[in-house]
Amino acid sequence: MVNGAIVLFIGTVSIEELLSLALYKTKNIYEAEELVQETLLTTLIYINKGNEIKDYKSYLITILNGKYNDM
Repeated sequence: MVNGAIVLFIGTVSIEELLSLALYKTKNIYEAEELVQETLLTTLIYINKGNEIKDYKSYLITILNGKYNDM
């Protein structure tokens, strides 16, 4: 718990790091949250299909950037 908030980690990257990057890109908290949700959903679907991710940080940032570019 950091400053009263729970910090979730996926591999070596925290949700807060993803949100910070998304907010930097979108300049809008609601769009940033949506972007992070879409990134995590895509990642969970990929893992659920039996795929393995070796570098979570790179993978998540790549997916987030791709989703942002699709906006």
